[in-house]
Amino acid sequence: MVVINVSAGACGNETAQLTEARGDFGSNYGIDENCRWRIQVDEDQRVRLNFVNFTLPNCSDCSCDKVNIYDGRNATAPLIHTLCGSDLPGNVTSSGNELFIHFQSDGSNRIRGFRIRYSAIEGK
Repeated sequence: MVVINVSAGACGNETAQLTEARGDFGSNYGIDENCRWRIQVDEDQRVRLNFVNFTLPNCSDCSCDKVNIYDGRNATAPLIHTLCGSDLPGNVTSSGNELFIHFQSDGSNRIRGFRIRYSAIEGK
């Protein structure tokens, strides 16, 4: 299993490329973070996300710290979830073999953060 932390190449100008069949990522975070992960599995598989923990500020319309999940290669793919607050989200499954996750934090609150496990599942 691959473990990727927020500080391990996903924040700043680079997008972390996760291509193993499973792993996890996330962590505590700082202010003004801009983190991106692209998960790609074999073409005959889909990506499933399982939220281990999730604690972000609860802002109106997720206008402060948030996680956006896109069903595809990058942020131009369809947006399937915008997440904030402290309710543990349910599993998220891609329609194809890629998911793109974008985390942004603002300059105010710094909270526990999140940890997400991902795995490749069979079928399209």
